[in-house]
Amino acid sequence: MRPISITLTNFGPFLNEYIDFRNVHENQLFLISGKTGSGKTMIFDAIVYALFGEASTKGRKELDLRSHFADGKSPMTVVFEFKLGDSYFKVERQGAFYKEGNVSKTNGQLDIFQYIEDGYELRESKITAGNQMLKDLLGVDAEQFRQLFILPQGEFKRFLLSKSIEKQEILRTLFDSQRFEMIQKQLTDDVKESRDQIERNFDQLENYWHDIETFNDASLQEHKATPVRQTEQLLKVIPEFERTGNQLLEQLTKQQQSQQQQLESIQQQLEHNKQLQDNFHKLQQNQAELAKLNEREPGIEDLKQTLTKLN
Repeated sequence: MRPISITLTNFGPFLNEYIDFRNVHENQLFLISGKTGSGKTMIFDAIVYALFGEASTKGRKELDLRSHFADGKSPMTVVFEFKLGDSYFKVERQGAFYKEGNVSKTNGQLDIFQYIEDGYELRESKITAGNQMLKDLLGVDAEQFRQLFILPQGEFKRFLLSKSIEKQEILRTLFDSQRFEMIQKQLTDDVKESRDQIERNFDQLENYWHDIETFNDASLQEHKATPVRQTEQLLKVIPEFERTGNQLLEQLTKQQQSQQQQLESIQQQLEHNKQLQDNFHKLQQNQAELAKLNEREPGIEDLKQTLTKLN
């Protein structure tokens, strides 16, 4: 922020004062000097008051800023023009006061203007919304503004002696370190998510490792006692489980093939036995028929003789 001009009315020792900071041209450093009590600090008070409605020193109240020389009917006002980035703004703030002859207080006023093309245009006229708008524009509140830009009469020492968390908040705003904190938070969240995923993987691995078959092999049973978090050791011993399993599978496959052959042989024998049994039944039937024929043989002989005679 670069001050352009400030107009003071009934403010401190100034009844009607105008200061044009453009007279310092492009100088980056200039001095405000004067005798004690001449109103040097009040210039800073006026800047802070225009922006935040407070004095440049925290202990000084708004009523202390009103000039003792002001008449009872005129308000205390500050008009402050400043440049922020490439934009120009003007703030007109009027303090609340008890107007002579009135019992109730005359409320304060705040108008914020922004220079657009050929003139200033009103941006905000409500005090609460205007204060928030100025805070958003500047990126700091009154206390931070005092410590960063004003630091009058020992305030810098107070900043140096302030708590670390207070300095952190000010420096965070000054150097716009929020983006780094966002990156840090994102990385922290990613690390936490990765750790949680690793823990879930370990839990799943624990279940798999618990269910792994040792095939009653003493060496494999000893390996199974290895904790699952010793992943390198697990990677070394897992091939032994695979080899043992493959060997048993090969043996069982051979046994299965042998048993299959035996089964086929038995089935052939059973089929052969069945055929023998059928043939035996047929033989018995033939023998029975033969016996019947043998019983009829004498009658057949008689018939043969009778036939011979007839012939």
